[in-house]
Amino acid sequence: MGGWLGNALQQLPQGLLFLFIMLLGLHFFMVDGAQLERWVVRQSPFPAEATHGILEQVKETCARTLLSSVLVSFTQSAILLVGFLVAGIPAPLVWFTVALLMAFIPI
Repeated sequence: MGGWLGNALQQLPQGLLFLFIMLLGLHFFMVDGAQLERWVVRQSPFPAEATHGILEQVKETCARTLLSSVLVSFTQSAILLVGFLVAGIPAPLVWFTVALLMAFIPI
């Protein structure tokens, strides 16, 4: 197989494996998150209060980064939607949705 379709099909099993591992890890972080946090506090060379402060800052940073990614993606897609409507492109909401999903893919 040649071309981009052949490459995509060759990389599909690896991508699915990575997706499975990520979802499995996410599941256990969600289920055992408090236990993981206690373990990190015990293993940290810093005092427990300092470690809790660091973990809180990490949580806040992650939440703000996710929120800003969502806002930027939505804004980009909304601008595209206006352009699609002005240009008269068929099915602008479909393309808006595609743009919104593609905006989350890092390049």
